[in-house]
Amino acid sequence: CNDDNSRTNTISLSGTGVAPLGPTLLLRTPARVVRPGEELRASIGLAGLYEDLNADLYIAVQLPTGEVLYYPSWSVEPSGLSVSLPAGFNLAPTLFLRMQYTEGSLPKGEYKLFAALVEPGTHFELISSIAQASWVLY
Repeated sequence: CNDDNSRTNTISLSGTGVAPLGPTLLLRTPARVVRPGEELRASIGLAGLYEDLNADLYIAVQLPTGEVLYYPSWSVEPSGLSVSLPAGFNLAPTLFLRMQYTEGSLPKGEYKLFAALVEPGTHFELISSIAQASWVLY
């Protein structure tokens, strides 16, 4: 085109690369509402592991009363599971909690489930996202 309104624009962009996000945990509860006689289940998954990782995995559930219990002993004392994972490791959602809910076996109300990877021995210096899920017992 040879008219006076045609122009060529050059745009230059520069910057630095951003490191990929850390690992991402996923918590899944198949049922949002659980009634007596039904199963209470929860699964955990992991993706986005771009380098070898040594970490502590914490999983906790907050009861309707506000009390927090930590997996695997389900006690009030924080306890993590030491994990060593190779770069590229992914975990499809894997069942870690399965129990039959019967009337009166657990307090009714909302239960909140959390999971995170933290630096070994630090309790809560996060390496991953904090995964969350919840369900309501009726």
